[in-house]
Amino acid sequence: MVGSLLTAYPLKFIKMKALEKLTDMDKAKLLHDLFPNEIKPLLDYISRYCEDLKFNPDKHSKGWSNRAIMTFEYWQGLGEQVEETITLHYMGLLKFSGTFSAELFYGIKGAFVIQCLLRWARTECKNKKFKLAIALLYLEN
Repeated sequence: MVGSLLTAYPLKFIKMKALEKLTDMDKAKLLHDLFPNEIKPLLDYISRYCEDLKFNPDKHSKGWSNRAIMTFEYWQGLGEQVEETITLHYMGLLKFSGTFSAELFYGIKGAFVIQCLLRWARTECKNKKFKLAIALLYLEN
C-alpha cells in the first residue's frame, strides 16, 4: 500500500538554506513565492517613492547626512534605475519570483529596494503575515 502511494504521489523534497545563509536575492524570491499577491502593491509603492524622490528631492535630501555611506544624488540615481527596471519588467516582476529577485535585489539596487520594502511594511502594508516575513528576513536582531 505505501509503495503504491509513493509511486502515485512522489514526494518532492526541498532543500532550504539556513536563514543566516540566505542572500538578499534568496529572501526576495522566498517572499515572492510565499506572498505573490503582495508584489503588485509593493511594486506600486516603490514606483511612487521613486517618482517622489525624483520630483521632490528637497523633501528627501533634508535629513541626509554628509557622513552617509552614499550621497543623496547616488541614492536618487538608484531610484531612477529601480523605476526603470520596474517599468521595463513589470509583468515579469509580478509573475516570476526569479525575475523579481534578480532584477531588483542584485547588487546595490537591492539595498535601495530593501529600504523601500522596510518603509512600505512600516507604513502601508496591510498583510500582517507579510510584515512578519519581512521582519524575519530583513531586520537585524
